[in-house]
Amino acid sequence: MERPSTAHPVVHSSLPNSSSVPTSVSANMATTTLRREEPLFEAALNTKYFASAAESEDLHLTIRVISGTRFLGGGQSQRLLHLEFTNPEDLGFLYTLQIAEEDYHDLKQDQSLRTDFAGFADNFIELLTACQNEERFSAVVRQSSARTSRSTFEVVEATQFKNLTHLCLRIQAGNDEDIKAYLAARLALVSDFVTCCPVHARTACRPRSVVFIHERTLTPLYVFLLGHHPDLCVGNRRASFRGPHRRLATKV
Repeated sequence: MERPSTAHPVVHSSLPNSSSVPTSVSANMATTTLRREEPLFEAALNTKYFASAAESEDLHLTIRVISGTRFLGGGQSQRLLHLEFTNPEDLGFLYTLQIAEEDYHDLKQDQSLRTDFAGFADNFIELLTACQNEERFSAVVRQSSARTSRSTFEVVEATQFKNLTHLCLRIQAGNDEDIKAYLAARLALVSDFVTCCPVHARTACRPRSVVFIHERTLTPLYVFLLGHHPDLCVGNRRASFRGPHRRLATKV
């Protein structure tokens, strides 16, 4: 099945340089920090993926809602939400959306929302939780065109009368630089955890975004980085994934 093209640049491109203070540079050169170590929401959801109107498949996507700050210069900043959609079975699968506080008015008007920016994250997470726990709610990703990286993420409720779309967000597939930055951020999160947290205390002190899972999940991540972006797998990070540390991985 054809995946969305990633040849077009993403408007908000994440370029994290550490797990705790990942930074990105957007088109207007504003610096963004994302609090990846404490996501507001992170869970795997069964998602219906439509590559076209007639072609679909069921994917088990990891969805993250991450708070952040965009620094505009001159001492000015604004809050933002970073939404991330990834596939543990496909490390090149990445969709993102950043909603800045100043941009929220357009989204609110377009989607006829009744909450302000401060309440949007809680309401969005309630919809995602409903997709997890209630059969009538479902998550849907629709690829707009095979020639574009633009797609939509929808939360749909099946009622007796019709399928009701509660929210439709325009998300964008990551290009090579975005995927590289995302994988680097996940790798850095685990590497910092391994370095800073004693072995006997890892279960108690690990952040929510880091979990102990089977080696098979980490190995594809590291092999992918080593083959495509060897600059990310040098020095102490390479050493961190030898021996028992290879059993540490992230939900990518």
